Amino acid sequence: MKIIKSIITISVILVMFSSYSQSLVINFSNSQTNTGKIVIETTSRVTGSLTMNDSLLVYNSSLQKINIINVPYGEYNLHLTGVSDKLKYGLDFNKKILVSDNTNNIQIIKVPRISKGYCFKLGCSSFECVLLSFLSWILLTSGG
Repeated sequence: MKIIKSIITISVILVMFSSYSQSLVINFSNSQTNTGKIVIETTSRVTGSLTMNDSLLVYNSSLQKINIINVPYGEYNLHLTGVSDKLKYGLDFNKKILVSDNTNNIQIIKVPRISKGYCFKLGCSSFECVLLSFLSWILLTSGG
């Protein structure tokens, strides 16, 4: 019984940490003079890719906040795409951003809502987990 509790505890901890999305920092250039910063935040975590002036910066990563530092002054075209089975529509954000001395370049991107099919699938999976846990508990307490 003690071993099963230990296994369940370790499993829960691993699931919690595996779903954590951290802030991503990208150093765009080595120069620190005449540079600015671009911050991109999504309203919820999404798996996606980011290009800046058609240069791939991030490919198929779990994203919620991206800090692009040491960006030389000028105009840049940002393109963030994301596809997931849980989103009703794919994410496709495209915007020109001017980086200069006095600009505040924070972009908050609204992620499309979750699809009903994903909610149904999640509900079925949750029900299955509860049912299996309940049946395991019955087997353990009945001595079988």
